[in-house]
Amino acid sequence: MLDGFIIEHGNALYDGGGLYIRYCTTQIRNVLLRDNQATRWGGAVYTQNGSNPEFFNVLFVNNSSGSAGAGVMASSDATFVNCLWYGNSTTDLAGAIYKSTSVVVQVYNSIAWNNASSDGNDFNFSAVIENSIFKDANGSNGNISQDPVFVAPDKGVFSLGDGSPG
Repeated sequence: MLDGFIIEHGNALYDGGGLYIRYCTTQIRNVLLRDNQATRWGGAVYTQNGSNPEFFNVLFVNNSSGSAGAGVMASSDATFVNCLWYGNSTTDLAGAIYKSTSVVVQVYNSIAWNNASSDGNDFNFSAVIENSIFKDANGSNGNISQDPVFVAPDKGVFSLGDGSPG
């Protein structure tokens, strides 16, 4: 388990600017991944080979990738609970999470906002996203697309402000 860390300013030649998770089933809790970059996939995190990580209360902020998945590239099953993706960017697909076609990624009670990608989407999937806020949400499974109204995101304060739908 990885709990209570800040992982920042990582720079990967290929994948996973902050964390590269391979052959490891683990939990990541209360971690801030910010200002990491990868020249290919997963600006903050790259998962691979049946790793099946679980993320709880993790913030993915201002990460970037040269290919898909500005925040996370999931090439293995992964679960995200109470997570935030904010200000991540890629010139390819998925500003928050890009998942490979053969894996299951689950997102619960999380927020993806102000991320940039070539397709304009936070996720390249919609199968298991529930009770979350993201700009391309269609209202199903308790998901909404309204601005979460953060108190001061430019200062790293992601508390919800007055008028927040969350």
